Amino acid sequence: MYRVSRFLVSAPIVFFFSHSLYAQALNSSCQNMPYENHNQIDYGPLRIGSLEGTVKDIQGVEIRGACIGVFTETDRKLLVTTQSDDTGHFNIAAFPNGSYRLVISADGLCTANVRIVFKNGSRRKQRLVTKMRPTGFDACSWIELH
Repeated sequence: MYRVSRFLVSAPIVFFFSHSLYAQALNSSCQNMPYENHNQIDYGPLRIGSLEGTVKDIQGVEIRGACIGVFTETDRKLLVTTQSDDTGHFNIAAFPNGSYRLVISADGLCTANVRIVFKNGSRRKQRLVTKMRPTGFDACSWIELH
């Protein structure tokens, strides 16, 4: 009985620390993500009030661990990054109003990007959905509002 209760107490602690270290390792891989633009046609900009959405493959399966980065439009400087969670969702906290480039990449998949105009406090509640295609397709990945 003592072993079982000791396990029940220690298991959540081990999970918490291992999960925190794992999350840090995942997020650190995105901090140096490069700017990529493979768009044949540069549509947009998408006008948004929040940066949250989902990353999926072309069959609709959520992609875990995709890197999401926001770059300045003029000098392509990386401002902030995050990573999609286990269900493919991501959320980036508010940052200054303006024009940016949203870039989303995942291993083995063609990078998606789009120009965005962010207006903090906007009532636009649409979520971004990124459709990722494997590298090598004629048509690349894309981002849209839903």
